[in-house]
Amino acid sequence: MQILSSAEVSKLTSISRSHLHRMAREGDFPKP
Repeated sequence: MQILSSAEVSKLTSISRSHLHRMAREGDFPKP
């Protein structure tokens, strides 16, 4: 298993970093 930075996840999924953090806060994405 590889741990990715938020920038890498953003690049791979085309989801902005701010949206990733919002999703994590709402429980829709694993928290860092």
